[in-house]
Amino acid sequence: MVGQKGVQERRREVPLSIECNMVHQPYLSGSHLMAFGLEFTHLAHALLALKFILAFAIPDKPRHIQMKLARLEFESLEALKQQTKHD
Repeated sequence: MVGQKGVQERRREVPLSIECNMVHQPYLSGSHLMAFGLEFTHLAHALLALKFILAFAIPDKPRHIQMKLARLEFESLEALKQQTKHD
């Protein structure tokens, strides 16, 4: 009986120690949450900066389209000048 009582006491100790660890050492404390929030904010700002850099670096219209539109505008203005000279 003495040996059996010792085993039962040891079984009770394990859940109590686990419970004590959970109570005294929470998974995320306030400082961990603040650090996580700061890291998340830094990552979000870095991604926004990358987005703006890429938006500035990549034009809305490709270069060949810009050239064709500029040529079309120039030809339209030249045709308008020729038409006003003849009238």
